[in-house]
Amino acid sequence: MLKNSLLFILLFSSTVTFGDRPRLLPAGNYNVLFIPIDDFRVLINAYGETEPLRPITPNMDRLTEQGVSFSNAHCQQAVCNASRASLMTGLRPDTTRCWKLDTFFRDTVGYDLKTLPQHFADQGYSTHGIGKIYHNTNSTSQDDNPSGARSWSDGWDANAKGAHVWYEAGKAAQEDAGVKKVSATDAGELDRAGNPITDEAYDDGAAAAAGVAKIGTYAAEYNSSGTPFFLAVGFKKPHLPFNCPKEYWDLYDPAQIDLTGYDGSHDMPAGTNHFTAPYGGEPEAFLDVDGHPDTKAPGIDDARHLIHGYLACASFIDTQVGKLLAALEDPDGNPATDDSVATNTIVILWSDHGFFLGEHNGFWAKHANYEISTRVPLIVKAPGMDALGSSGSFCPAPVELVDIYPTLVNLCSLPDPVQPAGMELQGTSFLPLLEDPKQPWKKAAFSQYQRYINANGSGDVAIAHNGTGMGYSIRTARYRYTEWWRTVSSDQTLDLHVPVYSSPEHVELYDHLVDPGETVNLAAQPAYAGLVTELSALLNDTDNTFAGDGWKQTEVNAPAEFPLDYSSWSDSYGTPGVPAGSLDLFIDPDADGWMNIFEYKFGTHPLEPDQPDINSWVEDNKLVMTYPEIISRTDASLEVFKSNDLSAASWNPSDLIIEGTGSAGNADILKASSPLAESPLFIRLQAQTLP
Repeated sequence: MLKNSLLFILLFSSTVTFGDRPRLLPAGNYNVLFIPIDDFRVLINAYGETEPLRPITPNMDRLTEQGVSFSNAHCQQAVCNASRASLMTGLRPDTTRCWKLDTFFRDTVGYDLKTLPQHFADQGYSTHGIGKIYHNTNSTSQDDNPSGARSWSDGWDANAKGAHVWYEAGKAAQEDAGVKKVSATDAGELDRAGNPITDEAYDDGAAAAAGVAKIGTYAAEYNSSGTPFFLAVGFKKPHLPFNCPKEYWDLYDPAQIDLTGYDGSHDMPAGTNHFTAPYGGEPEAFLDVDGHPDTKAPGIDDARHLIHGYLACASFIDTQVGKLLAALEDPDGNPATDDSVATNTIVILWSDHGFFLGEHNGFWAKHANYEISTRVPLIVKAPGMDALGSSGSFCPAPVELVDIYPTLVNLCSLPDPVQPAGMELQGTSFLPLLEDPKQPWKKAAFSQYQRYINANGSGDVAIAHNGTGMGYSIRTARYRYTEWWRTVSSDQTLDLHVPVYSSPEHVELYDHLVDPGETVNLAAQPAYAGLVTELSALLNDTDNTFAGDGWKQTEVNAPAEFPLDYSSWSDSYGTPGVPAGSLDLFIDPDADGWMNIFEYKFGTHPLEPDQPDINSWVEDNKLVMTYPEIISRTDASLEVFKSNDLSAASWNPSDLIIEGTGSAGNADILKASSPLAESPLFIRLQAQTLP
């Protein structure tokens, strides 16, 4: 029960709350810089990604240092329209009914619903969109209708476009001749007139330039009149075609991309049917990509070139993000003037879904319920994070893109939008995670994708009822669990969310602790029957009307209050698959060297290896230690003792001074010090329960 460690203290005051939680970050009507990136899997260097190669993303890395990054964030459906419509309305796909690419969300949810930027406009914000925010890039699809309901009080910029898509000589000639889908890639060096290519020659470079200019305009207005802004700058890359200036291609050596054994034939997870694979035909749609005859996956040479192009585009977009961040620091481009709005602006960077790059021997694109399809980068920087101590943190809790709408509303101290009946926000504000990223949160993130469910592939498991249906998937801290349901659907009704039968046709279960690549489906193995039952109860509520609606259940969602007793704390972390007893007081389930009682008092995560912020040094002839403690958890205590010889009888608290020095999230930062009158001197921290 004894462990050397240090203590931590929290002092705060605020009347703004999330449920029954006091707000720790300072409240304010902050500006918002909103950065969507298309088809961008979690390929940011700071996230620790190394496959297919370590990405070069210095600007996004810097943003992770300034904000909170979510390592278990997921989209609602891995296709552009469905994902973006869900995020921008705060509704899940079965409510927006935007399951397909060609469905305009206003045709399904109506014009009385307030979108995210529209709600900000109603609260006095200047709202403006540049590039791809919703799906497609025309004024109607971007909800810019001056004569009716619209998202943008200051319009959407349809003119932020590069001159061409392709600049390589042969490809440029085909484009000029009107050929569509010329190539899946482009590495421009010279334009049509022989001038060196700049970033602005491509759409995303032009969008960044327009965004920088708009920040200059809005910053001047904010600094003079206090009018806040909501500026969305959306980037198309790394969506196909993978086009950007050659200098970004030159950052990577394609010879380092290891495709040993790749032939594009698809290696399905053991025990999983072929229909669950991503559609994968996107690369082959271009004239210069030869697809596998059965799977349409690119051949090995094309695969290596495409991966190279994707990485190049990731670095290209990183540079554009850097331009926007720099503009917040110096909006007028004159370092001599003090016009920065960086400390008054929330920055949120996200992707609409992930993207396969040949994993499973030939999975490409998205359109699926697998991890690489649904998992997305999500980074949020908000005023006050540095002082609170949460900046630079990575949060392991499951969060969803549908959570972004309520989170930004809370962060900017706005009232909740008044929506039509049945269309109230369906996500959860993760503001508390921005303040304290290690605390217990919702049990799972929810995703879905439609399919024709069948058993037509070699080795497929029998399906009782072939036909159109929906796959509903959840991602907990450890597992991905998916059920495929036949649903009432046709080309006319498209009721893809209404089940036909009382049980799913096909089930998948992957253990990410031992199988992060999702290669073995455990669902049919008898040893996992109990876990399947538990996860199914998370995925689905109890009324049997719809499937995949477990997000409505109170026990699935985030705790309404920050847990202040050990029982509530352990229950909050107790998701299906967590072994019985592993959250007992004196167990160390994550093997990070700290028993649960210490994790409880420190505010660290009991199931994710992490370390409390403990420091020690000598000053003014004293040995000093600082450590975190959640003092409001009064059913356990941390006590500091000192010793000169480490013998059991020598430990005592005499001459130790304990004082508070600040706060970090929900924890206090405490400072323990003792005079160095004798040498040597040792200090330890002891944890114990209290009656």
